[in-house]
Formats: sequence, C-alpha cells, structure tokens
Amino acid sequence: MLVAFVDNVLRPFWVLWVIMVFTGIVFYAYRPKNKDRLEDYGNIPLKDDNEER
Repeated sequence: MLVAFVDNVLRPFWVLWVIMVFTGIVFYAYRPKNKDRLEDYGNIPLKDDNEER
C-alpha cells in the first residue's frame, strides 16, 4: 500500500525537486555577492604553498 503510494504519487516529484535544487545552487553560485569569495576558492589549487593566506 505504501509502496504503491510512493511509486504513483511521490516519484514524479523527484524531477521537480532535483530541478529546484539545481536552480538554487546555480542561483547561489552566480549571485554578485558571492563572486569574489567563489573566485578565491577557485584559485586555491593555483596558489603556491609559500604565499601567505
């Protein structure tokens, strides 16, 4: 009974939920407020170990 409910009712909402999460992550990443911080995070692999943090 519960399995049929989950299969018939809740399964189609997974796509909507995944799209909403993806859109939220993209919105967060492209906000101008986060630009400098996220660019600094992106440059971490390129920094030398001798540079001050």
